[in-house]
Amino acid sequence: SSEPAAIQLSSAAVATLVSSSLSPQIMLSASSSCGIGSWDIGVAANVDPSPYDVDFGLPIGPHFAQRNPGERWDMLVRVASPNRLITFQVLLFIDVTALIAMDVSQGRDWLASRDQLVGFSLNDPAEEVLIT
Repeated sequence: SSEPAAIQLSSAAVATLVSSSLSPQIMLSASSSCGIGSWDIGVAANVDPSPYDVDFGLPIGPHFAQRNPGERWDMLVRVASPNRLITFQVLLFIDVTALIAMDVSQGRDWLASRDQLVGFSLNDPAEEVLIT
């Protein structure tokens, strides 16, 4: 494995997903001990967040799809909570030389209560997005 902290590959060619990785692709390589052949495959290490943890990006495949400069895209924020959250705070730091946060919209599963919307602060300061 090109990233054993995320995906471990055993001598029997069994791959074990250990943790998430922001690498768009991790290369797994295996070869037969009798010289029949070798195999290479690129995979994404993307696990669900642990209970009460937060995950950014797509739930399946690479966390973030490759984009062209100036292209607008959505980034999912997933909070794994086995219970309804009464209060929470997610603070996202962004590299303002590479990204600009344009908007925050609430997903259908983010309703704090039936009448209360999730709050946010955008670009205050410029490198922060705060979701409360």
